Amino acid sequence: MKRFCLPISLGLLSLAWIFVAPRAVCGEDASSVDYDRLHVGEQADGRIVVPTNQVLSPLGEQVGFPARPTAVALSPDGRRLAVLCSNRVLTIDPDTKKIVGNVKHNGSFTGILFDGKGRQLFASTISGTVEVYAVGPEGKLTHRRSIRLTPRAAGGRGGVAPSGLALDPGGKTVWVAYNMANVVGEVDTASGKELRKIPVGNAPYDVAFAAGKLYVSNWAGRIPAKGD
Repeated sequence: MKRFCLPISLGLLSLAWIFVAPRAVCGEDASSVDYDRLHVGEQADGRIVVPTNQVLSPLGEQVGFPARPTAVALSPDGRRLAVLCSNRVLTIDPDTKKIVGNVKHNGSFTGILFDGKGRQLFASTISGTVEVYAVGPEGKLTHRRSIRLTPRAAGGRGGVAPSGLALDPGGKTVWVAYNMANVVGEVDTASGKELRKIPVGNAPYDVAFAAGKLYVSNWAGRIPAKGD
């Protein structure tokens, strides 16, 4: 299996193992390096200095782009890597290391998912929608529709920030973590209709299927009770 990582102007996402340590840069002895004076970005020896003054030593190859990645998803056939960024969605060819799809997107902190055939891509946004993109044969992305999620309750206050996504084993629905609404919801992939919502813990972050069950991770603990 090929491994590569993705350094960007605002951070670094790695799909290989990364070693983080104050090691020597450009062949110098570590004791002689003034890390406060190193420029941020890629160094001559391939290591990367990030704004927190850490030195990243990525294994594998890198693909650079001017955005901050927050989540990735591999297509079922392994031919495309989708990257959710702060301001766009990308698709990358893992073999050529080239960006083959690039669309503007009102990004989120996580939530990107291929359908079972790799022909559609679902991506969460911070504006209360899950965007659906058609994935072309060469990986090009075309916006297909927006799935707008409803707030926490009919007539209730507050919006919803979709985060983690999981495809139902049958492939006909997508489960969404409604981060600000404290529920997970099931959405029909064909119509975009919300089918049901299930209350969970405080600030659900991600969802995953395993052994016939749907698991939900929460950023916080239980829902506050009266008097807390």
